[in-house]
Amino acid sequence: VQNTVQDLAVYTKGTDTDHYLVVARVSLQVGEGIDSVYTQVYQVTVAPGEPYIIKNIASLGSIAPFELE
Repeated sequence: VQNTVQDLAVYTKGTDTDHYLVVARVSLQVGEGIDSVYTQVYQVTVAPGEPYIIKNIASLGSIAPFELE
């Protein structure tokens, strides 16, 4: 099993520096199979101060592309 993060974006809401939305584009491959690429979305809360310490992380789900014929 090979799991690779291809892209990562972090979003915040204005001046609120405790809550973030993290969007990761991930590639998953099992053995010699075809790569599955999907986007995973997380809601992250960090403790105040530095260094940033994650207090809570929740998966909001994933988005997988599909072909419509």
